[in-house]
Amino acid sequence: MPTSKEELQHLDSGNPSIVPSRLTYAFMNTNDGKPLPMTSAHAYLGARGIVEGLRRGAQIIICGRVADASPVIAAAWFWYNWSETDYDRLAGALIAGHLIECSAYVTGANFAGFDKYPLEDLIAPGFPISEIEKDGTCIITKHPGTQGVVNTDTVKCQFLYELQGNVYLNSDVSAHIGNIAFEGVGKDRYLLITPRFILALTVGRVRVSGVKGSPPPPTTKLAVFYPGGYEAELLLNATGYATTQKWDLLEKQIRHFLPEGAVNDLETLEFQR
Repeated sequence: MPTSKEELQHLDSGNPSIVPSRLTYAFMNTNDGKPLPMTSAHAYLGARGIVEGLRRGAQIIICGRVADASPVIAAAWFWYNWSETDYDRLAGALIAGHLIECSAYVTGANFAGFDKYPLEDLIAPGFPISEIEKDGTCIITKHPGTQGVVNTDTVKCQFLYELQGNVYLNSDVSAHIGNIAFEGVGKDRYLLITPRFILALTVGRVRVSGVKGSPPPPTTKLAVFYPGGYEAELLLNATGYATTQKWDLLEKQIRHFLPEGAVNDLETLEFQR
């Protein structure tokens, strides 16, 4: 257990001018001067262990804390039998995983151009699909017959999530994204056949390419947990010109996904604006 700030090294960068927030040391500042015991600490692992499990014939692999995109990287890595130095392909798979890691965000649940579409179509969008090619490029689409939308706008908005520059770091590979390209490549057409009617459906498809890769960074993130009390709060921000409509959409989404009868169990359900 660290007992001084000097023993807590910054885990994201070797830059000596970058230091952790003072809240990083909150568990050390107790009334009696004794640091709180850690509940757990786990590093962000990557795809390698998953790939090894798949190669050994595993059908289900239970991970600890792996980077969000690493299960997607692992699936493509195993399927195409890439090597650890196929950095361009691994980087492409990293971006493919990054685009679907927040589930329906990339299919319209949370993107800047939402106000151009009926809100009812964005309350519960379908989950996305990432079709990864052998060269690491991918196509983003979604399940047919589901709500939501997939186009270059929704894909770009999700792509920007968490970015801090032209190199996106991951436990498996570093993705260089300065020349990434997004291209609408038409729509898949499906027929939904029911006993009463036949409905023609279209689903957008967006190709993502231009990603280059290099070796992963020498460090990874580490999440440290300690007893700190209990508090539950959900803060959702809206920026731009359509904030009122965005808050309307967020409230509709929350109410939609609350389990039936759950509202009756709450002392207060209030949406503050």
